Amino acid sequence: MASTLLCAVVIGFVCEKVAEPRFPKCEGSADEKAEDITPEQKKGLNATGIAALVYIAVLLVGFFAFSRPLAGENGAFVGSPLLKGLIPILFVLFSICGLAYGYASGSFKNTTDVNKAMSKQMAGMGSYVLFCFFCGQFQALFNWTKLGTMLTIAGADFLENVDFTGIPMCVVFILISAFINIFVSSDSAKWAIFVPMFMLLGYHPAFTQLCYRLGDSPENCFTPMSPYIWMILSVAQTKYGSNLKIGTIVANIIPIAAILQVIWIIFLVIWVIAGILIGSGTGVYLPASVL
Repeated sequence: MASTLLCAVVIGFVCEKVAEPRFPKCEGSADEKAEDITPEQKKGLNATGIAALVYIAVLLVGFFAFSRPLAGENGAFVGSPLLKGLIPILFVLFSICGLAYGYASGSFKNTTDVNKAMSKQMAGMGSYVLFCFFCGQFQALFNWTKLGTMLTIAGADFLENVDFTGIPMCVVFILISAFINIFVSSDSAKWAIFVPMFMLLGYHPAFTQLCYRLGDSPENCFTPMSPYIWMILSVAQTKYGSNLKIGTIVANIIPIAAILQVIWIIFLVIWVIAGILIGSGTGVYLPASVL
């Protein structure tokens, strides 16, 4: 929770003071005017709200009432069908809301209109799909060569063989995670090695995850292994400038990641020195009973 507030302040400041001034100034069209919502659109929005509330109510009934088919073992949320099926649940939610708006506003008359609307939206994703095709080929070849696994094992061996612990080792671990993340997109390949290794050193898995995420997260915004950066480029070329290239995007995003990485490490060091719990009843080290 504290880190969320920190990220909002740091990323907002860096974007405004460092990244944004390096891009060409984008001016909106003088002909653009705000349009009032039509009665048909208001009717569609009302129908969307009602449909969403009814759908959420059905989910709540399925989780809390009757035989609780959406609840997990002993009524738990973690491991429940509601959590495991979150993607299809959200898909159905957005589909219901979209259909409710379309038919209530008069935009949809039949299934042909629904198909046309879906085709129109997907047409704008053409360049993104093209980018993903070549990115997928590169990522498949990268995984086939096992270079990612080799880099991960080499980094883990380095941490295991270094004869120091405590904050310096955590900082090194964060930096290695950050470096590996530029080349390796698979979380499980890294996670399967670091957690057992740190448990043998007496560190709680939650703290290992915390350090890992501090190193793994910032570089996600510019690593070519992430599909989202290509989506960012596609949107930027469509809305802001057709001449924008991937190098321009990456060069202006790297300062955000670098500054956030430094601030996050400082934040972690202060947090650990202060002895504050990292979660509910969870500290840096494993309980003595576990060891």
